Amino acid sequence: MPILLHLRYLLKKLLFPAPLRDVPGLSIREKIVALLKHELRAHRSPAKLAFSLSMGVFLGLLPIHGLQVVTLLGITVLLRLNRPVALVGVNISCAPFLPFWIAAGAGIGNALIPDSIAVPVAAGLELHLPMCFLDWIESLPFEGILTGFVKWFIGSVILAVSCCCITFLTSYPLIKGLQYHRHMRRTKHRAD
Repeated sequence: MPILLHLRYLLKKLLFPAPLRDVPGLSIREKIVALLKHELRAHRSPAKLAFSLSMGVFLGLLPIHGLQVVTLLGITVLLRLNRPVALVGVNISCAPFLPFWIAAGAGIGNALIPDSIAVPVAAGLELHLPMCFLDWIESLPFEGILTGFVKWFIGSVILAVSCCCITFLTSYPLIKGLQYHRHMRRTKHRAD
């Protein structure tokens, strides 16, 4: 029973910000609605929003498939980024687009990484892999699977970094312009 109380306290502490946690009289539904409003309004400077979006794109394209959202949530908490915007960015790796991103990473790796780098890295990787995995790889009818994996991995990291930079450089001026126009519209309505 004490474990459940500690778990409930921990979840409450993690999910709800301090101003919502201590408000008496709010139901769970009202707290969730307030939490969503808080998340959408948090960290709204143009630089934070653009960095949140570009961090989501970076982690969406990074070859850690299956762990992108969990990693993103940890990073957004540590760096105090806007979580909803970052989650929009990480959706770049949704299932319909994933084969294209994998092919792009492999293409970039094949174009930029020579065999003189990929083969020694693959040989070093071979030393650290379990023997049962190596036996399975050798039973496949393909040559150079580990070399291709190394090229794909490095190419995917290069793709993620370049798309992250492009996203930041395009989204920052757009967000700044949108916020400027919104501010001008509000001041115009107040003056009228």
